[in-house]
Amino acid sequence: MRHRYFSAKTRKEKIACQKEDTNLRQKIAKLLEKEGWKHDTAKQIVAFDPYDQNASSPFFDAEWMFGLRENGDGVFDVVIGNPPYVRQEQIKEYKPAFKKMFQCFTGVADLFVYFYEKGLSILNPSGILTFISSNKYFRSGYGEKLRRFVGEEKRVLQLIDFGDAPVFDAIAYPCIAVIQNGKPNNGGKVSVYTWEPGPALEDFERVIAQKGFAMPQSELRADGWRLEADETLRLLDKLRKAGKPLGEYVEGKYYGGIKTGFNDAFVVDRETRDQLIAEHESSAEVLKPFLRGRDVKKWRVEYADMWLIFTRHGTAISKYPAIKRHLEKFKEQLAPKPSDWPNNKPWPGRKPGSYKWFEIQDNVAYWQEFEKPKILLRSIMDTPTFAYEEVGLYHNDTLYMLPDAEKFITTILNSFLCWWFLCKTCPDLQGGFLKAQKEKLFQIPILSLSPSDKKTLENAAEKFAKSDIPITKTYKLEQEINTLVAHLYGLTLSEYTLILNDLKLSDEVRSACLEEFRGIAKNGAAGG
Repeated sequence: MRHRYFSAKTRKEKIACQKEDTNLRQKIAKLLEKEGWKHDTAKQIVAFDPYDQNASSPFFDAEWMFGLRENGDGVFDVVIGNPPYVRQEQIKEYKPAFKKMFQCFTGVADLFVYFYEKGLSILNPSGILTFISSNKYFRSGYGEKLRRFVGEEKRVLQLIDFGDAPVFDAIAYPCIAVIQNGKPNNGGKVSVYTWEPGPALEDFERVIAQKGFAMPQSELRADGWRLEADETLRLLDKLRKAGKPLGEYVEGKYYGGIKTGFNDAFVVDRETRDQLIAEHESSAEVLKPFLRGRDVKKWRVEYADMWLIFTRHGTAISKYPAIKRHLEKFKEQLAPKPSDWPNNKPWPGRKPGSYKWFEIQDNVAYWQEFEKPKILLRSIMDTPTFAYEEVGLYHNDTLYMLPDAEKFITTILNSFLCWWFLCKTCPDLQGGFLKAQKEKLFQIPILSLSPSDKKTLENAAEKFAKSDIPITKTYKLEQEINTLVAHLYGLTLSEYTLILNDLKLSDEVRSACLEEFRGIAKNGAAGG
């Protein structure tokens, strides 16, 4: 009958099924009483309405169901679920309680993280949890405690990562995790698969059976889970050992861009900039050449002649009368929100803060770094997007910088090898994009090179940066440089082939790179 209810096509049919369900429950209750059940207990069967989504069953004992036995063990053989994906910003009021309850707590963890820990805590000593959830905990910073807890304290039986494949309507970046309670076995293997778009979901079982593979659970490390075959994991380890991590190489220098809070007031074009200086020459002191995210491409900066009114915290606005008059036109939108402003009333200005209405919203204590030679990058990329900039351009908060970084590093960062490394370590986003987080970016190994090899890579970065180079020459040069970088890192032909295949390059590019690689090896070039 309930099958008929869920198969019904009309509201009328469904109501009829619900009535029949009620009659059946009453009959069952009478049969139970005849068999010796207490009247009140039998009535609970009648009282439970499975079609009322807002009521729990009267025979559901929440304290027992989600409690622990006296010996501390959980009560369930199996926990199956699809935990709600609720962002951390929506659970602010619960965070103090979660901090006391969960060892996987972090201040920015989304809600589903706590469902994993809770689900595992109510399993019996050998029970199994199966969740469909977001895969964000695989590589995100807030997932580190959960990765350590699961990877080091539980037996992971299976992981299937769907990436951004549209397999579920309600979950972005879904995964399936099957985890058993109990300590991992030495040498234990995890059955894993990363779903590739193409096969129909009806072929799910067959694809998993044919293409899934086993990897050591010991590779599920706290710094990030990568569902990769042994040859990929070995290559990642080889690369990490090949040089000094980028973070050490740049001595931890990594800075975000400037957030004004209202760009319409603070970012101006050349005409407005010249007019402000003409009105009062002091304006030139706080007008800085400015880049937007769209102005930084792979290898090159395409400056659009935009200017930032950089009135940082502590600026004496009286020294810049023309700037003040310009900003006063936007005074309502620039005012910081007062602490006593009612939450239910919209505020026309900027967020709360100690800044004055004419100042940049966020304090930029490192502002001198903008005026140094630096490598610029976008944090969200679908292709390596690093450019060397040495004229002192400021930039917005969609860009990041590595000040004082040597120019040759730009060439390494834009190489196939480096892009493959980032693809394997950074969180995936939809549409083939990734988020180059600082902690992941800083893991990139930078070789200790001879002066001549450094110069070769520097020269390449300079050639690529010239906007007048024909695309055909750039293509050929990139092919040569990518192959040289692979040799410098000591890759074998099979390792370089693995990288080129994983990046899903065209057959033409892949073949040309491999031919170049064989040519360098034959001629005994750098890296052997």
